[in-house]
Amino acid sequence: MSDIILSTRTFPPAGTQDISIIYGVSCLSSNFFKDTKATIRNLTVGGELNDYAKMIEYGINLAKERLISEAGKINADGVYGVQIANPQVAGGAADRFGRKPLLMVSAVGKLTLTRAEHPLNA
Repeated sequence: MSDIILSTRTFPPAGTQDISIIYGVSCLSSNFFKDTKATIRNLTVGGELNDYAKMIEYGINLAKERLISEAGKINADGVYGVQIANPQVAGGAADRFGRKPLLMVSAVGKLTLTRAEHPLNA
């Protein structure tokens, strides 16, 4: 597998051909102890919630890795127009204690190719 190039450009690079839209997704949850620590910090001294910051960073990197992996499966040269969709700690899925520690991240882009002999071009 060759190196996949990621770009946030909205137009395809010169000399390439669009193949398809591709995505990578990650969905993570935190644990009871991290949530309790974050709640106490939020209610008392405030400040950055490092555990959540690390979880968001990990989720973004995981979504990008999955995007690259999917592009590599069909021998794409690159992905352009890459967007990371609203990484956030959301309240969509509550556990049995009523907490809602869910992080959803998606990376979306368009596959490009410079080789005319690609199997999807046949």
